[in-house]
This record gives sequence, structure tokens and C-alpha cells, in this order.
Amino acid sequence: MARPGLVASGGRGPLPLSDLAGYPILSQGSRSGSGLHFSKWLRNQGIVFPRQVSSDSMTALLGLTIAGLGVSYMPSACFQPLIDEGKLEIVLAEPALPTVPYAAMYRNDRPSAIAASVAQVAAEACDFTRQFQG
Repeated sequence: MARPGLVASGGRGPLPLSDLAGYPILSQGSRSGSGLHFSKWLRNQGIVFPRQVSSDSMTALLGLTIAGLGVSYMPSACFQPLIDEGKLEIVLAEPALPTVPYAAMYRNDRPSAIAASVAQVAAEACDFTRQFQG
């Protein structure tokens, strides 16, 4: 995603990842599961982005993206209202970016009934279609 008008696709469809390398890439950091997943996928594709900013805060990345400071990989269902409001636009890439799996995780070397229960509730309640779910 990017601020509308930041990435000039010219209506020619998905952009090669090499074209996106001309923009700063805003990504989740190495402490993020999705950041690790995306970084591994890029390495497997042989893609290196020369200008990359990482943060473990999705909220920070969202603000940087809306401000037009780069292109980021955000969950589209969650941020659809910002797309509808014209604050973000989807930038299609070729090859298509991978689906990022999300999981509720906890340490299993220290069994805890509460940790397992919290992870189960999170997995059942979170649908990623709304920002800041309550």
C-alpha cells in the first residue's frame, strides 16, 4: 500500500518488485512474525530493497505510509476504510506478494492454562477486518 499517487503505475497493472525498489519500503521488523515471513519470501525471490525502514509497530508503519514516506505491506481487509477514504491505495506487485499467516503464540516450555486460554480467545475473536478491535 501507499499514499494515493505516490507510486506511478500508469494503469499498466502490477508493478515488478524491481520497480518498487525505487521507493522506500516500510516493513515490519524482525521481531514480527509477518516481518520475518515477508523478509524470507523476498530473499527467496532474490529481491533486495536498498531503502528499507522497519518497525515492529503496525501503527507507526501505517502513519508513515499515509504520510507518503514509502510503500508498505499492510493487511488490506483491516485498512479498507482508509482505502475507501482515499488515504491509502493498494499497489499491485508482480509476483504477487504472499499471504501472511497470523497466529496466536505462547511459550510451551512453561505450560500455563491462562496463556493457552488467551491464545484461543484471540484466535477465535480476531478477524483482521477492523482496526483496533475491542
